[in-house]
Amino acid sequence: MLLPQGNYAARVVESINGKTLIYSFFYTSGLINSHRVFLPPKQLDTDEKGRLLLKSFDHWEDVAYDVLDQNHFNTVRCLFNNPTATCKVEDNRWVVGSRSGYELFVVEKPADDFIWEGVLSVEGMGKLGLVTDMDQDGSGYYYSFDVVNGHIEVRAWGFNEADIRSNFHFKVLQDSQFTINPNYTYHFKLIRFGNYIELAIDGLVKLTLIDYNYNNNFIGLYSASSVVSLNNSFIKKLPPLEDEYISNS
Repeated sequence: MLLPQGNYAARVVESINGKTLIYSFFYTSGLINSHRVFLPPKQLDTDEKGRLLLKSFDHWEDVAYDVLDQNHFNTVRCLFNNPTATCKVEDNRWVVGSRSGYELFVVEKPADDFIWEGVLSVEGMGKLGLVTDMDQDGSGYYYSFDVVNGHIEVRAWGFNEADIRSNFHFKVLQDSQFTINPNYTYHFKLIRFGNYIELAIDGLVKLTLIDYNYNNNFIGLYSASSVVSLNNSFIKKLPPLEDEYISNS
């Protein structure tokens, strides 16, 4: 109920600074007999009714460095040059959209390991979300926000050179539910660390997983018949990952 699918064997411990942490293993590829990875911890809290909440471990902020605000991101580019796409860059704000079809609005990421935080506002309904680890063909991770039904999912979506009749690989890696905001405005915190992915919406962790498919250069937004804005966003670099512990059993 608390951790999304793929996480198992959770254990709760108290840290030396009094925080309540939850650790878990994750089985990759959606198969229980695949590689099993020990994930970074999350932090437990409670709401006003005493129900457990899953939050990002605050130690990420202790090790992060070199904060880069949205005004100093690399130049935004439309990856597919969709003629119906629009991109307006303002002070700490992008407004992007695609009237027909879809478009990726991407920048080169400043580091392989990072925390990306900001506010996503839906200004015209349609399909939309974040993207990371994109290449020139649009292969990478898509974080789809369904703001009508409160559904979030991360997909591995890649170009398939081997078959032009089925020219992309598509797989939903994990999904979850979030609370719908009547203003359709959401704060997000996305962590990419080695092969680890964590996404929090409005302060609560909704996706936490490991995947080995993509590690490409671009991050950004996608729009399919929608208008969305990115506001007051910033990126913090994380130190490189030293090792990952994987069990073959």
